[in-house]
Amino acid sequence: MEGLLDAGELPPLHGVVCNAGVHLSNALTTSADGYELTFAVNVIATHVLLRRLHAHLRKPARIVVTVSDAHFGDLRHTGGTMPAPHWAGPEIVSRPGAFDRPARIRAGRRAYTTSKLGGIHLVHEWARRLPDGIDIVSYNPSLVSGTGLARDAGRTLQLVMTWIVPLLLVTPLVDTPRAAGGRLADVVLGRTHAPPPAPTSTATGSRGRPPSPTTPRARRSCGTGWSRCDGPPRGICGGSGIHVAPITFVVCIRPQLICVGLRNVPVNGSHRRRGGTRHA
Repeated sequence: MEGLLDAGELPPLHGVVCNAGVHLSNALTTSADGYELTFAVNVIATHVLLRRLHAHLRKPARIVVTVSDAHFGDLRHTGGTMPAPHWAGPEIVSRPGAFDRPARIRAGRRAYTTSKLGGIHLVHEWARRLPDGIDIVSYNPSLVSGTGLARDAGRTLQLVMTWIVPLLLVTPLVDTPRAAGGRLADVVLGRTHAPPPAPTSTATGSRGRPPSPTTPRARRSCGTGWSRCDGPPRGICGGSGIHVAPITFVVCIRPQLICVGLRNVPVNGSHRRRGGTRHA
């Protein structure tokens, strides 16, 4: 992709959508590089991709990272189905077994909520790095039925997502992939404006749901550890030790826009089929 952009075989890049995600039934599954897989896909892959593509963006440009209400981990936002995240910085939470009883389903759910909080922190980090004219926002699609996200998250959640959540499509609480994808496209194309405050905000695609708050204390702490991502030694998030070659990116939903999903995620040296971008 970088070669095509450099050669002028693709049009100038004005948008990137980072929408890949997995939700597993434990916190022990690893990527080929040894990182906990939920964090590797939901956060590290986004950082690696932006490290490779941000220099190719042409102003005005927008990056959109899909996040989730799950990062609250409370009764109001998840109906009590998700535990609270445990954020200890990317270097810690990217390790397999970073959470209590890591083989249990609840640890897998905590890894997921933590990764979604990590996605918000990552947006704040990139907002500090990007020049004027290139903005980055997080997009909360609300609860979306029919994506297959929960297929590896344990039988109970699979049953909920398969049989109960679709019944809620008649309410403002749940969306279809087509509806959520349309709102995502509106965000990256600038038809939906991210609310203040600067330097970054959360654009909400859900029906009337307010943007997810991030406290000043969280904004100060979210930068901790990301600087480790940028040095040449092997380290978290995109030093020379991260192997991005096995990742297949899904391209393009519109001219001048790249929509990204992971099709093949390396697991313990092999490739397992995982969820990718499902909506345009």
